[in-house]
Amino acid sequence: MAEYIAAYETAYRTNWLLEEHGSELTDVYFGVGEPTYFDSLPASVTGRLRYTYGFELESAIADSPTIYASYYVDDAVVVRAEHRGWLRDEDVLEPNPLDSGHVLECFVE
Repeated sequence: MAEYIAAYETAYRTNWLLEEHGSELTDVYFGVGEPTYFDSLPASVTGRLRYTYGFELESAIADSPTIYASYYVDDAVVVRAEHRGWLRDEDVLEPNPLDSGHVLECFVE
């Protein structure tokens, strides 16, 4: 599941950068830490990544602040919440995707 969350987040952020900058975007790079997992409902996973990213445009280079992306994933849905900047207590699920997240994928037929 760690690979899924990391791959999903890097794809999410890359797509966001493409929407923001279009053809001016020339490179994207990530510094992704190991996910932290939290107690979750049965048959689901709740995890959070801490990462930074950088990108190059034709005219500039930029880096992000520290970002925490929390995910709730089960066989029906992927929910994501984001916090920018350092958290005081990384042992607490902040942001909580079930409280403040957005549904990104829904697999229910």
